[in-house]
Amino acid sequence: MNLCVFVHFDLVVFYDPSTRGPIMTKSDYANANHAVTGFGGKVPSVVASALADLSVDRKIALMAPTASSLRELIPGTDLIATLPRALSKGSFDNLAFCEPPINLPKLQYDLVWHRRFEHSGRNKWLREIVLGARQDIETTAPAFV
Repeated sequence: MNLCVFVHFDLVVFYDPSTRGPIMTKSDYANANHAVTGFGGKVPSVVASALADLSVDRKIALMAPTASSLRELIPGTDLIATLPRALSKGSFDNLAFCEPPINLPKLQYDLVWHRRFEHSGRNKWLREIVLGARQDIETTAPAFV
C-alpha cells in the first residue's frame, strides 16, 4: 500500500523590476515575452492548458531546461516567467513577482511513497523538504492509494 500527500502551489508572474513593470492586464500577459521551462515532453503544462482554455496566446521568447536556469536568464531582460510563488522565498528572491491577471489553477505535486518507507530517514527528509518549501501549503491528510 502507498501513502500520498497532495501539495498545491499558487502560480505568480516573476519579472526583473529594473527592466519592466508588473503584468497588469490579460493583454499585458499575452504580449509579454515569456520564459518557460521545457522538459521535452508533449504534454502541455498547467499554464499552457489554462491559457488554451481561455484562448490566450503567449509569446514564448525563451525555453530553458530548468527553473533554476530561468533564474539566471531573466535578470536584465523584459522576460516574465509564470512559476510557483514558493520560489520567491528562495532561488527567485532576486526577482519581483505579481499575481497573474488571469485565473490559473494551482500547481499540484503528488508525493507518493510505499508504506514500508514511511519511517525511512531519507524518505522523511525528502518529504519534509518538499512540504516545507512553502509555509502555507495546502495538503490533504495522507491517503492510501
